[in-house]
Amino acid sequence: MKKNLLCAAFLLTSVFLFSQTEQLDVSGPIHVGMDIGFSNKGYIPLGFHFSSYKTKFQFGVTFGVPVDKGTKGEYYSSVNWDEYPEDIVGDGEYYTPFTIDVGYKIYGGLVIGAGIGYASKTVYRNMYDNLHILGYNGSYHITLNDGGVPEYKGYVCYYFPSDYNRFMSWFIKGSYSNAMGGGLSIGVTL
Repeated sequence: MKKNLLCAAFLLTSVFLFSQTEQLDVSGPIHVGMDIGFSNKGYIPLGFHFSSYKTKFQFGVTFGVPVDKGTKGEYYSSVNWDEYPEDIVGDGEYYTPFTIDVGYKIYGGLVIGAGIGYASKTVYRNMYDNLHILGYNGSYHITLNDGGVPEYKGYVCYYFPSDYNRFMSWFIKGSYSNAMGGGLSIGVTL
C-alpha cells in the first residue's frame, strides 16, 4: 500500500511539474543525458535526465543496481523461508533503489539537484545442503521481499563544455543517497 501511495504521489508531482511548460519556458530542442558510475556502498547508479536548452531545470530518474548482493549459490524460489533451518550458513539484505530527480542550473555548467524515491529491501539466506541435493555443490540461497524505505539523494553536476547545451556534452556528477551512499558518475548528453 505504501509503495502504491508513493508511486501515485510521484506521478502527480511529475504531472504537476511537467504541466508548467509556459512558466518554465520549455521550448526548442530537448537534450537527454545518461550517466553511469559507482558508489561506496557497492551500487552502480544509472541515471537518465532530460531538459530543454532554454530552461534551467532538468528532470530525471536514477536506478541503483547492487553489484554484490551477498548471495551465494543458486536461487531456489520453491524453498520456503523457514524450511531447512539446519541449512542456514548466513543471511543479509540489499536494496534496489530508484529516485525521481529535479536539478537546477545555477551557473555555467553547474547543476545542483535532489531526488526522492523508494528503495525496495530484499533479505536473503545463504544455505548449504550437506547432501548436495539442492544447489551446485550444495550451496543455494533464498530471498524474501521485506518492504522498503524512502530513498532520497542530493547531487552536484558539472558539464564540459560549461554552456551545457551542446550535443555530446560530457558531465561528471557527485551524489549522496541514503541507500547507495556517496557516488561519482560520468555521463553524456545526446
